[in-house]
Amino acid sequence: MANKYTRLLKNTGIVFVGNAGSKLLLFLMLPFYTRYLGPTEYGVSDLIVTYATMLLGLVTCQIQDAVFVFPKGETYSRQQQHFSSGLVFLLGSYIVCGLGIFVVSGFFSRGAFFRQYSGLIVSVLFLNGLHQYLQQFCRAVDRMVIYALSGLGLTLIVVLLSIWLIPVYPTGRVLGLIQCAGFAGGIVISLLGARLWHYFRHGAFSRASLVNLLKYAIPLVPTAVMWWAMTGLNRPFLERYCSLAAVGFYAAAIKLPSILGVGWSVIGNAWQISVLEEYREPGFVRYFWSFFGILACGVIAVVLVLTVGSTFFMRFLVGPEYYSVSKFIPLLSLGAGFSVLAGSIGALYAASRKSKYFFYSSLWAVGSVVAFNAVLIPRFGLWGAAWANMLSMAVELVVRLCYGLKLLKEVAR
Repeated sequence: MANKYTRLLKNTGIVFVGNAGSKLLLFLMLPFYTRYLGPTEYGVSDLIVTYATMLLGLVTCQIQDAVFVFPKGETYSRQQQHFSSGLVFLLGSYIVCGLGIFVVSGFFSRGAFFRQYSGLIVSVLFLNGLHQYLQQFCRAVDRMVIYALSGLGLTLIVVLLSIWLIPVYPTGRVLGLIQCAGFAGGIVISLLGARLWHYFRHGAFSRASLVNLLKYAIPLVPTAVMWWAMTGLNRPFLERYCSLAAVGFYAAAIKLPSILGVGWSVIGNAWQISVLEEYREPGFVRYFWSFFGILACGVIAVVLVLTVGSTFFMRFLVGPEYYSVSKFIPLLSLGAGFSVLAGSIGALYAASRKSKYFFYSSLWAVGSVVAFNAVLIPRFGLWGAAWANMLSMAVELVVRLCYGLKLLKEVAR
C-alpha cells in the first residue's frame, strides 16, 4: 500500500510543474488581462477557445486519450505502431476539418463571430490537439519530465508574449494569436525533449493498431463534446441572449473557482496513472475510497473559503470593471467542486477500459445543462448561467457515482 501512495506522490509532483504550475501562472495573469482587455475583448478571446474546444473532440476523435492508454508498458516497436498510426490519422483529420470549416464559414453572415474568427479558431484547434497528442504520448512512455516542461514552456511563452503585446494591442484576436504561439512552443519542446521523431516511421503505420486506438477513443467523443457543452455551452447562449461583454464577465468570474480545477489537474493526472497501475490489485477498493474521502474533504474546505472570501479575492484578481462578478462565485465554486469529485470517479472508467460509462454519465449531464441553459440564461442572464453550471455538475456527479459503484463491485469480487 505504501508503494502505491509513493508512486502517486511522485507523479503528482511532476505533473504539478507541467500542468498545475502552468495553470497557476495563467491564473495569476488575470489581473493583467482584465486591466488591459475590456469585457467585450476578453469575451472574444474566451469564445475563440470555447469554439476550438468544442471542435477538438470531433476532429481528433479523442485519439490523444487512446495514445496514453495503449502504448503504456508495450514494446518499443508496438509503441512506434501506436504513435505513428495515431499521428497519421490526426493529421489527416486536420486536413479534412480545415477544408470543411473553410466551406461552412462561408454560409455565416459577414458579421457572425464564427466567420470573423474562423481562421484563429482553426489554428487554436489544430495546435492544441497536436500538443495534447504529443503530451499524452510522453506520459505513456514515462517521459513525465518532458510532459511537465512542455506545459510549462507553453505557459511561459503565453505569459511573456502577453506582457509584451497586450498593452500595445489590447484585443481578443491578439490574445488568440499568442495562445497559438504557446501551443507551437509546447509542441517543439515535446518533440525535441522526448525525441518523438524516433517513434514515427511510415512503415510502422498499422491499420490494426489504429482500429484499436479508435475503438477506445471514439466512445469518448460524445463525452468530450458533452463536457464542452457542460462547461462552454453557456458562452454561445450568453453571446446570443446577452452580449460578448457578458461572456467576458462570466470568463472572469469562473477563473477563481477554476483554482479547484487547477488543484485537481495536479492530483487528477497522477491519480489516473495510479488507478491504471493498481486497478484489480488487492486492496484497490479500499485505496479508492480512502482517496475519494480525502478529496471530498479538501473540496468542501476550498469551496467554503472561496465562498466566504469571494469579494475580497476578486478585488485583487480582476480590474475594477469586473468587481461585480464576485456575487457569482459561490454557485460557480460549488459547481467546480462537483466537477472535481466526478473527475476522480472517471478514472475508474479509463482503467476498466469501459469508456461507454463516460458517455452514459455525460449524456445525463449534458441533457441537464442544455435544459438549464436554455431555460435560465434567456430569463436570468449571468445568474442563469451560474445556476445552470452548478446544477448540471451535480447531476454528473450523481450519475458517475452510480456507475463507479458498479465497477468497484466487479473489482471486489
